[in-house]
Amino acid sequence: MQFAFASWAIVGKVTLGVVAPEALTLLRLLGGAVAFVALSLVSGRPLVAPRGERLAVLWLALTGLVINQLCFTWGLARTSAIETTLLVATIPVFSALFAVFTGAERLSRSVVFGISCAMAGAVLVARPWRAAGAQPHLVGDALVLINSASYASYLVRGRAVFARHGAFTVLGWIFPIAALCVLPIGLRELVRGAPSFSARTWAAIAYVVAAPTVLAYAGNAYALARAPSSLVAAFIYVQPALAVLMAMLFGDALAAWLSVPLPRERLELATAAGLVAILLGVWVATRPSRRPPGEGAKA
Repeated sequence: MQFAFASWAIVGKVTLGVVAPEALTLLRLLGGAVAFVALSLVSGRPLVAPRGERLAVLWLALTGLVINQLCFTWGLARTSAIETTLLVATIPVFSALFAVFTGAERLSRSVVFGISCAMAGAVLVARPWRAAGAQPHLVGDALVLINSASYASYLVRGRAVFARHGAFTVLGWIFPIAALCVLPIGLRELVRGAPSFSARTWAAIAYVVAAPTVLAYAGNAYALARAPSSLVAAFIYVQPALAVLMAMLFGDALAAWLSVPLPRERLELATAAGLVAILLGVWVATRPSRRPPGEGAKA
């Protein structure tokens, strides 16, 4: 799942050179909606959430798909794939923060230190003191952080819903809702750009829909139904290393394949230091030893 999510930053960054962010987000959501509704139809699962779950399902659709995917795509279009993936590593910290706000966790010194350390790392990655020409990077990094906070809320709130109804059932509920929400934003850009998409562009879009959307969300939901959200979020540790490696190995080749100009992805010293601070903060803020017995599933 983390490999699929990490590849989204690389393939998505290149694809955004020819596809508008709103159109690409809409295509992801439409593809996911078709896939998960089809699975529900084949398996005989209900296509509509029960009345008592509809507010929770709407929340999951907004936080896990609409806000998360739009902010990620807008951010990715403005900053580098490496910076995007490093900032995504803050998701477990936001998960811990939400756990504190909801009363599932107490605000201990380790939580405060971990969150502070991770946020300091995020500042190092974004580096707001960079030259004025780097302002799009800063806006993009801020959007990615909003994406991380939104997705963390999805992880925390989603675990109970996935456990009650099953991963594919809930995904069949939330993807159509999210697609309808994004339709007014993305349809115009899609209609405008689609006639000029090459076969290679459609191949890249198909990958984005299949791997970082259908496969990744299905795997994530399957895991959430069977493991604490804190454990699922902790595997985000793996994502930055995978993304950096893929960006350096395949980014230029993929850009050339799609005939898209792409600045070379570089891991600068300050960015690496920021990654270390983020991962240290995540480890301190989310380590299991600070939780009373039985609290792990609430993170």
